[in-house]
Amino acid sequence: TWNGIKWAIQNPIQALKSILSAIWNGIKWAAITVWNGIKTAVLFIINGWITAIRLYFNALKLFWSALWNGIKYVAVTIWNAIKAAVMYVINGWITAIRFAFNGLKLFFTTLWNGIKRVAITTWNLIKTGVIAIIRTWITFIRYTFNALRTF
Repeated sequence: TWNGIKWAIQNPIQALKSILSAIWNGIKWAAITVWNGIKTAVLFIINGWITAIRLYFNALKLFWSALWNGIKYVAVTIWNAIKAAVMYVINGWITAIRFAFNGLKLFFTTLWNGIKRVAITTWNLIKTGVIAIIRTWITFIRYTFNALRTF
């Protein structure tokens, strides 16, 4: 019968399919396991190298940073010393110039005050002399008019 023939053909094929599927799953599992092992080993080595390279570059960065900071410190110290020396000289010049101008100011102030004092004294003498002459004339004229009135 047809079902018997069908079963006779399908059953061994189904069994072969199950066996081949089991073998394939075993091969697949083995390949995945081996691949994951290889991948884990390779990544372990690569991560080790990456860690080593990072450590090396961090040490190198630390070295160059320390070297640069040292150079910068020396340069800033030298610059500040030069700046202080130049400012010392400039401040000395400024002090000398101020002293000279203060001396000139004192000289001209004293000279002007002397000229002013002489001019004021001279003016006061002239004014006093003129007033004395005018008062003498006024007194003379009054005396003369009074003498004439009583005459």
